[in-house]
Amino acid sequence: MVDAFAVSNLHSCVEYWGEKFVTEMFNTASTFAYIDAPPAGPLSQNEKNRIQRALYRFEVYQNLCRDSDVRENRGLLICKFSDCENEQLACVHDYLFRAVLVKHGTEL
Repeated sequence: MVDAFAVSNLHSCVEYWGEKFVTEMFNTASTFAYIDAPPAGPLSQNEKNRIQRALYRFEVYQNLCRDSDVRENRGLLICKFSDCENEQLACVHDYLFRAVLVKHGTEL
């Protein structure tokens, strides 16, 4: 039962950060739009799932590479992912890093 609660809690976090990511990225994209374009419609379920998978993959990566002895071999894990998945890991890392720093009032 404890494991089910942990998974449910993780999924709630993934949903929260996924929605927050989408909202902030759409706001940022509209700020820097160079052409007048119609506003983007809502994301499809496939697009939401892709973002959530990236967040789950980041969580798995962080858990597997947390220990210092494993950190040295993280390249072995990264080479198992596609280039696109590695880019998603980098984007999630960058986004969460900035979100946590801003939340705590730290300037980059």
